[in-house]
Amino acid sequence: MTPDPAPPASGRPGPGSVVGPRSRNRPPERPTARTTGRPLDDQPAAGKRPIGPRPIDPRLDAALHRAEAAGRPGLPLGDLRISRRAGDRYPVVLRDEERLVHDPGAAVQRAALSPDGRILALEVSADGTESGALRLLDVLSGSARTVPGLALRYTDMTWTPDGDDLILTVGPRRVVALRVPTGPTTPLRSTATQPTDGTAWTPVERPDAPGPRPRTVWEGGEGERARPVVIGGRLVLTVSDDDGTRLITTDATELVRLPGVCTVHAAGNDALAVSRTALYSLHGDDSGIAIRATAPPAGTVVHALATSGRFWLHVVMDGHSEVAELDAELEVVRRVPVSADDDVRAVTGLARDGDGLQVRVEAPARVPEVVRLDALVAPGPGRAGASRTRLLTVPAADGTPVELVVTDTHDGAAPVLVVAYGGFGVVDLPGFEPSVAAWCELGGRYVTARVRGSGGAPGRHEQGRGPRKGTGPADLVAAARGLVARGLAEPGRIAFSGASHGGLVAASAALAQPGLVAAVTCTAAPLDPFRLEEHPYAAYWRQEFGDPADPGIRAAMADYSPFARLDRYPSVRPLPAFLLTTFDQDTRVSRAPTDRFAEALRTRGAVVGREHRPAMGHGRNALDDVHDFAASVLGFARYHTQGADPS
Repeated sequence: MTPDPAPPASGRPGPGSVVGPRSRNRPPERPTARTTGRPLDDQPAAGKRPIGPRPIDPRLDAALHRAEAAGRPGLPLGDLRISRRAGDRYPVVLRDEERLVHDPGAAVQRAALSPDGRILALEVSADGTESGALRLLDVLSGSARTVPGLALRYTDMTWTPDGDDLILTVGPRRVVALRVPTGPTTPLRSTATQPTDGTAWTPVERPDAPGPRPRTVWEGGEGERARPVVIGGRLVLTVSDDDGTRLITTDATELVRLPGVCTVHAAGNDALAVSRTALYSLHGDDSGIAIRATAPPAGTVVHALATSGRFWLHVVMDGHSEVAELDAELEVVRRVPVSADDDVRAVTGLARDGDGLQVRVEAPARVPEVVRLDALVAPGPGRAGASRTRLLTVPAADGTPVELVVTDTHDGAAPVLVVAYGGFGVVDLPGFEPSVAAWCELGGRYVTARVRGSGGAPGRHEQGRGPRKGTGPADLVAAARGLVARGLAEPGRIAFSGASHGGLVAASAALAQPGLVAAVTCTAAPLDPFRLEEHPYAAYWRQEFGDPADPGIRAAMADYSPFARLDRYPSVRPLPAFLLTTFDQDTRVSRAPTDRFAEALRTRGAVVGREHRPAMGHGRNALDDVHDFAASVLGFARYHTQGADPS
């Protein structure tokens, strides 16, 4: 679940999505016959096939390995990139796209390069808890040090204009500074030198040298969220609360007040502030900050970036990604389409390239590429290779259009895996997922349903939150029916899948219409809306779900709750098979409702697979763990939708 804005949507653990690096930076072993890690705790009903512990289907295992081996290029940071090359299991720091500078040995959650390009600040996380540590890398020598005493979690970082201080947020309200020398006497330097044979130098960890100590430069009040930026050569803090966003100096002098919660993107003297309803151009100098406001271009702004005299937006409109270029007066100079109905692609990142722009573009079964915007090939049929990704629309029960992103290799009915998230206004970008490539390679069809509660279209989030949250599961049912009506699926050969909030949507939808789906996989899901307080992240969810003490909210929860729907499910109809997974290192979602739901399903005679994975969490995870998780989810779905038996 991503109730806070920090983790990217692609960071959510999904049905086999690669959400993090491998525990060792080496190719995975290729087992020929093994099980999916922890045995499944299965209690099948009489007359139903037992399902576990199951060996991994060797064809599925091989297909996953092939897809996972593809590289994932990073966006430029000066002449550096944080990329996962073909064969790498961790993202690594590269210079000029190929020379290894540093192997962090962990997931990189944030990065900021000093103005002189000498020091790269990295937030790294070595497990699934999403807890990060600050590492400072001297990119010339390759030496690195971890700064003790800072607990980070997707922190915002920037450097002061002179490059002497790294400014970062610790928690939502505290901003600290670290004095980081970057001259030739920096304690980050080591005796490591660049080899002459073209190989990478060895990164050196220097725990013995004295390190920088954080000092607090600002601390806000309850409900405030701060982010440091540099505008016009001056450090500025953007402080947001429910009333809007203020730009202040570190001594709390207010410079600008903006209505609405804004994110601010700066470059030189110019900055772009983005809210849901407006764009603001900010120009800073010694005399202050000048403001110009306008309405945002049509569509939903997903990414924004400022360059000198230019602003760039990634906008999703009518289900597709496009890039808009704006001048300093906020006039739209051009809009560049990235996606089309018969060639769906997504922008998943923007980066400066001089005064121009580089974009990362990908599709569910298409390896990402980073290209200059001017060199981007227009979307069109036949460009995706063996697989294709299309955008279809089907009607919901009340006539509301539901967008479906469909990836497959052929026409006609096939085993179908339908995935949904449907919460917090998260925009479902069709990014590359090895699990999609593997599923489609074996003849399956993979569908992402953009149900209400998600983002990317006007009103879509508001129509699926609070008392209207039941529209998300209803839209997922409509998606399955629409696929059947188009001849792309058959009842009983469909599996629903959802992670985090999507697991609630998938479970609720699967119990809404008997006989429609054969299987459901729910991962790290808050399955009991009446007891959200049992989750560590419950405080962030109240606006999304509403207060069950409110009669209207309570009535809605009683309708879409998977527990309530299971109670109402006809006793004469067989239940779908359920694979229920939780993570031991999950710092957002408790396992308790999943345990209760598994027991309730067993009491009703359902086939239940129950996994609790000890080495995984809600964020980025080691690729070997994700591989086994993906194999389990896809193997379960494949077994129940087409009878594939790996034994």
